[in-house]
Amino acid sequence: MVDVVLFFEVHQPYRLNRRWREVLRRFEAHGDTLNPQDLENAYFDHGLNKIVMDRVASRCYLQANKAILDAIKEHAGREREFKVAYSLSGVFIEQAEKFAPKVIESFRSLAETGLVEFVEQTYFHSLASLVSDEEFREQLRLHNRKVRDLFGVSPTSAENTEFIYNNRVAKILAEMDYRVTFTEGAEKILAGRSPNHVYSSVDGNIRVLLRNYRLSDDIGFRYAARWWEEYPLTPDKYAAWLSKVEGDVVFLAIDYETFGEHFPPETGIIEFLRK
Repeated sequence: MVDVVLFFEVHQPYRLNRRWREVLRRFEAHGDTLNPQDLENAYFDHGLNKIVMDRVASRCYLQANKAILDAIKEHAGREREFKVAYSLSGVFIEQAEKFAPKVIESFRSLAETGLVEFVEQTYFHSLASLVSDEEFREQLRLHNRKVRDLFGVSPTSAENTEFIYNNRVAKILAEMDYRVTFTEGAEKILAGRSPNHVYSSVDGNIRVLLRNYRLSDDIGFRYAARWWEEYPLTPDKYAAWLSKVEGDVVFLAIDYETFGEHFPPETGIIEFLRK
């Protein structure tokens, strides 16, 4: 059987305050000078951010983290231990620290096992690489400091937002001493080759894992789709599919919010993850 790499994307954006113009006009009418905190409160709806974080923490993050931690403990000491990778955006971490500190503690518990890898990404889950190489580097450095401060580890792999990849991005990441990066296993890129191998950048300085989008999206998009001919997706069925994959590695990259938020716990998605 091929090696299975489990990668979970964890992100919550800052929701915009739809009344930001009204807030700024009030400041202007009073002749007040705005500081950075005033601007943040004007542009972002932190009340809504808290509501969303509270809900997703309860329905997804805490339950899913417990399922992963239990699996790690169950397989501890075996020849093939259970390992996973997480990519937590900086703005997710900020909101979790502010609104759901138990979520941060649950990720710390995972980090303490030594069997969880934290992947670098742009701090703001941004498209900085499309605008400025230096901004891209700076956001990676910001993210690195945040992860080191919270979890005591320095990531050795990095993703660009939405797995955007080209030779320039690969060169920047290699220059920053990352050893692995990721991109989508799209047919037009592969030209008939399989995504289920470890590839290298054009200069060979960084390894590249390609997302098996079919098997990833079978969970991320189709798990509870009643129109799907494979519905219902059971752990045994999915494991059988994985066992038939040819190649060296199958890279499964899934939004973590799939487990309890995109698909509610009532669908059995948490139990699916656990098994």
